[in-house]
Amino acid sequence: MRVKFSLILCCILFQSCNSQKKATPEQEQILEAAKANFGACRENVLEANLKEIR
Repeated sequence: MRVKFSLILCCILFQSCNSQKKATPEQEQILEAAKANFGACRENVLEANLKEIR
């Protein structure tokens, strides 16, 4: 769920950033938070998959 939300948020921000010359500080902050959340979720999924394999 969090992964989908992060991906959607990243896509929205990338689209809005592409339409502007420069991202606002708020957009940069949101993008960094989304990247961090996505990274954390990805790590959790990888760990869960490894546990299932073992």
